Amino acid sequence: MFWVRCTPGHPQSFATGLDSNYFSGRVPNLGSLTQLEKLEMQGSGLEGPIPESISLLTKLTRLAISDLNGEGSQLFPNLSSMTSMRKLMLRGCNLRGSIPGYLSQMSNLQYLDLSFNDLGGDIPDLSDIDLEKMYLTGNFFNGSVPSWLTDEFDNEREVDLSYNNFSDVPQSCYERLDLGKCLKSHPCLKTYYSVHINCGGPKVTIGDKVYEAVKNDVLTKSIRVQETGLSGR
Repeated sequence: MFWVRCTPGHPQSFATGLDSNYFSGRVPNLGSLTQLEKLEMQGSGLEGPIPESISLLTKLTRLAISDLNGEGSQLFPNLSSMTSMRKLMLRGCNLRGSIPGYLSQMSNLQYLDLSFNDLGGDIPDLSDIDLEKMYLTGNFFNGSVPSWLTDEFDNEREVDLSYNNFSDVPQSCYERLDLGKCLKSHPCLKTYYSVHINCGGPKVTIGDKVYEAVKNDVLTKSIRVQETGLSGR
């Protein structure tokens, strides 16, 4: 899909989408699209790196690039001039290095997705931003989970820190989407290598299997099963 939306009287588009296509070659030079406000290239088939000219798109409020092809990696692109950014997605873009501190100056940022890259180092303090959703899964962040994520983030915000290398995360929290909440609200004292669940009922043993209880007042909103060695029905 390729779409361009323009404002009458303005020669340059303010929104462009290159989603879900089979393009080939590298991401093109974008420097001439200085009036662009929204750019989406999700699953476009294009190869990285993200061009340096993207730094000229200072009016962007929404940037979503994902699943770039190619084996090379690049440092985080310079987006420091995009102070009106509301949604920033650079997922699966072969980014390495650290998350730049200037993200904390994007006061309008509500959605941040930097999943499935090769990012590491420290996660900058973004507690002063009204982030609603932040996804950093599948990177190489290590050390301790920042205190602002476990102590200051309220329960209304969605944070995914799973599949990183934090040293202070119990194994039973390792794959949790809401890792910050897990560390804050749950002791995570027990590690399960396999588990059987008696939904809505008490703990019960049937044959050689122990089915853990799920109380009636617990509402299961979603179950996530991925990157496991599960087999059978």
